[in-house]
Amino acid sequence: MRRATALLLLLLVTAAARRARAEEEDATALTDGRARIEARLVPAENVHVGERVTLQIEFLSATWFAGSPRLPEVEVPGAITRKAGDMAINASRALDGETYASQTWEYWIYPRRAGSLRVPALDVEFVIAGENRKPVHVAGRTPPLDVAVADPLGAEGEDFVVATPRFAVEETWDPRPEALRVGDAFERRIDLEAADIMAMMLPALQATSVEGLASYTEPPMLDNSSNRGEMKAIRSQVISYIAEAPGDYILPAMEFTKLHGCGNDYLFVDLTGGGTLPDPEECARRVSDRRFGVGADGLILVTDPAEGSGAD
Repeated sequence: MRRATALLLLLLVTAAARRARAEEEDATALTDGRARIEARLVPAENVHVGERVTLQIEFLSATWFAGSPRLPEVEVPGAITRKAGDMAINASRALDGETYASQTWEYWIYPRRAGSLRVPALDVEFVIAGENRKPVHVAGRTPPLDVAVADPLGAEGEDFVVATPRFAVEETWDPRPEALRVGDAFERRIDLEAADIMAMMLPALQATSVEGLASYTEPPMLDNSSNRGEMKAIRSQVISYIAEAPGDYILPAMEFTKLHGCGNDYLFVDLTGGGTLPDPEECARRVSDRRFGVGADGLILVTDPAEGSGAD
């Protein structure tokens, strides 16, 4: 009995010693360079309201990964966040003369207001291969990250802003509202499509009441899809109408204001006050040359308004 007790005690002590060594190995993995954790925002500056910012959390191992990481829920005040996908970006990376296996996980962050945006520090954990291929659990914390967010130029004070590289609106009718009789019904469908945002971020559309036409706005249909890291969002709104009285009707337009920047760089020449520029076409060719001139997409001349034009 004493021998069995002593053996059990020895096994317990041995197991505790192994756990202590494993915990010590886990704790030193980040300090001895076998593992690293990095976090970054892309882009890290010149961000606008509604524009997608990508949070990248990168795990680095001097050996290889021996398990799946424990990823946090990311909540950012003043923004909508979403995990970019269920797969990591795998690569190899050279740092300080060493080659590391790399796993990068991404979150998409959409700021909803101008000001300073802070991504808080996040607790993460991942597993690398240690001595004799034993798994080493590495726990760490990412630093907090800050980025300044501004309203898009020209959209200050707007109630609703969508920041996207591509935006399209399509309107369809079923059936076409032609030769209708009292009691006939038809549908107006409006599809809003945008890239790099979520469907819930596209504006809701409501029918404007028109006397003589009953209308009903159905709940929106939201569709999000992703292809090779590019998000496509579609918000579909169907409005049903019923003709209640004879007459001619005009459905009010739904207006969208589109601002865009295409990376153009024109040179402006102020000729107000009676200024002139001899041969402006030749001047534009010379100054727009990107090797021998100033470099530009073209020349824009600002002149006094023509007499009688009514312009100020």
